[in-house]
Amino acid sequence: TMITQVMDDVAPEKEIRIKGSTEPWIDAEVLELIRERDRALFISNRNKSNPYLKSKYKDLRNKATKLNRAKKSIHFCTKVEEHKDNPKKLWKQFKTLGYSNKNLEKSGIVLEIDNEKCFDPLKVVSEINNYFLTVAASLVSKLPIIDKIFDVESHNFKNYYRNKGVIPKSYKIGRVSENFIQIELNKINPTKSTGIDGIKPIFLKRWRRSY
Repeated sequence: TMITQVMDDVAPEKEIRIKGSTEPWIDAEVLELIRERDRALFISNRNKSNPYLKSKYKDLRNKATKLNRAKKSIHFCTKVEEHKDNPKKLWKQFKTLGYSNKNLEKSGIVLEIDNEKCFDPLKVVSEINNYFLTVAASLVSKLPIIDKIFDVESHNFKNYYRNKGVIPKSYKIGRVSENFIQIELNKINPTKSTGIDGIKPIFLKRWRRSY
């Protein structure tokens, strides 16, 4: 209508850019330091002949970068500790933090290994893989030891299966063919973590016909 056309000419709509959500580890302390850095850069650009202002900006820039990395590392380690007993949630956290990116040259991965921050993506992946290799063994070692638990003639063994309604000596394992084994190996998800046997899933699947 004529009224809306006049309003658009007199007071046109203003485009507002909505900023993306900040990273979860960026808190008020980091944001305040970033604002100080940006202000210092603005002032330095307007007074390029002043070396002090440029030096002040560089100092704030380095502080902001260092603080951001420290906060990110703390956040990462906290999430690893929080979900260490739930691999599914742990890998989901890795993906939300960008650690599933295959471009290792600019991955920005930070992990604390032996009380030192590690920025090497390959070392970080190796450390995570070693964790999954050893976590099962460490959990098993904490289980109480029961004498003759796997002895089919033992009292504990018979009571355990009797309570579950299993008839003694009724379970039999039939023969399996080579083709059956290859089909089962082909069903393996190669993206899963390596088991306690240390054999990578991708190796089992890729070389199943060579066994």
